[in-house]
Amino acid sequence: MLPGLKTTCEKYLSDNINPSNVPSLLLVADQFECEALKRAVLEFCEGHAPAIQKNMTWKVLEMVNPELFEEVCEAGLGSSVSSNMDSLPSDPESP
Repeated sequence: MLPGLKTTCEKYLSDNINPSNVPSLLLVADQFECEALKRAVLEFCEGHAPAIQKNMTWKVLEMVNPELFEEVCEAGLGSSVSSNMDSLPSDPESP
């Protein structure tokens, strides 16, 4: 109902992408249908793949939206994220 606010937030998030917030921003972009943010994050992935490290948010992204996870892997991360997902614990309480 507030398209101007949504656009402003999307622009702010797009201007503040970094290697650690990529999966979170992808989840936000998907949840709120922010195509410009999604495109910006995917472009960031293409140019910064070596700097992007796996974390639990990647595992959440893979479980919540496997299609989006696959899309980001194809956009430039390739196996740098997906090949190491199995080494993340499936339960944050696990040792």
